[in-house]
Amino acid sequence: MKIDDNERIKDFYNYINNYKFIAHRLGFKMEGYPENSINNLYSILSNKRSLNTINGLEFDIRFSKDHIPVVIHDSNTSDVSESNKIIEITYLKELKELIFGYRKSDYNSDIPWIENNTFNIITLDEILSLLYENKRLINDKIIKIETKSIKINKEDLIAFNNILNKYKSLNDNIIHISFFPWNLKMLRILQKNNNERLTKTEFLSDFHFERIAENHYNSYFDGISLGVKETKVDGNIKINKAAEKISNLTEFFNNKRNAVDQDWLEKIIKSYGYAGIYTINDRNSILEFVSRVSSDFLKENSNKIYITSDNPKYLKKI
Repeated sequence: MKIDDNERIKDFYNYINNYKFIAHRLGFKMEGYPENSINNLYSILSNKRSLNTINGLEFDIRFSKDHIPVVIHDSNTSDVSESNKIIEITYLKELKELIFGYRKSDYNSDIPWIENNTFNIITLDEILSLLYENKRLINDKIIKIETKSIKINKEDLIAFNNILNKYKSLNDNIIHISFFPWNLKMLRILQKNNNERLTKTEFLSDFHFERIAENHYNSYFDGISLGVKETKVDGNIKINKAAEKISNLTEFFNNKRNAVDQDWLEKIIKSYGYAGIYTINDRNSILEFVSRVSSDFLKENSNKIYITSDNPKYLKKI
C-alpha cells in the first residue's frame, strides 16, 4: 500500500468513533451466522460488545405468494437453501419447510453443505417481535428494512404496513429503504391515506439521482444512501427492464456516475442532515470512500455519516 493510501485510511480512522455503523444483513460477518439469520440477532442482543459496536441493523425482505414478508436478499432460494424456490410464487409454509444456511457460492468447507446448515427462513413479524421484546436493549438503534421488490404490489404493501402498525413502538427506530423509489412512495401514500404515522424512508442509489426531483419521488425520501463503489450498468438488461417498470425512471437510470463523491454527500447532508454509505467492509472499500472526500469534509461531517457494513466490529479494530 502506498504511503498516501495509508494517510487516507488514517483520515478515516481519525473519526472512527463519530460514524454511525449499521450491521448489514443483520451483521452476518460480525456474528458468523448466515446472512439475514435471526441467530445473528440473538447473538448481538446477548453480546454487549456487539450491541455497543453498532448503531443499527439492516435486513432485506421479499414477499411470499401469500403476501408474507420474509427476510431474504435474493429473489430465489437456490444459493442459500437446499432447494430452488422463487419467493414470490411460493407459500410461506413451503419456505418454512426448507433448510437454509450459508451462501453456497461462498461456502468453503469439507463438510457437505446440507450437513452443516440447519437454519430456517424467518418472517418480518418474527424479527420485529424479537426487537420489540428487547426494546430496552436496542433503545434508539436504527432498524433499516429494505424492500427488494422492483415494484411492490398492493397486497404486499398492505401486509407490510400491517406489520409495521403491529409494532408501533418501533416506529422511531424503523427506516424503510429501497433501491426502488416506487416502494418508498407507495408506502408513504398508503400511510397518509390511512392517517397513520409515517415510516421514515431512505433511497438507496448507485446512480446519479439529480433527475429524481423531476419525477416527483424526492418528496418521499427522508434520506439517501450512496454506494461506495462505482456501479457500471451500461448494457445491463436487468437494470434497464427494472427502470422501465417504474414510471419515468428510465432516464434517471441512464444518468449514471460514481455513487460517492463529496459534492453529492454535501448536498445530501444539507438536505437530510445525514448521508448513508454502503457497504464498507475492508481496507479497499475504506480507501475507495476516503479517496473521494477531503480530510476537512470528514472532520466536519463524520458524525453525519452512516456506514452500512457486513462487520462493523472488524472495521473498528483494523
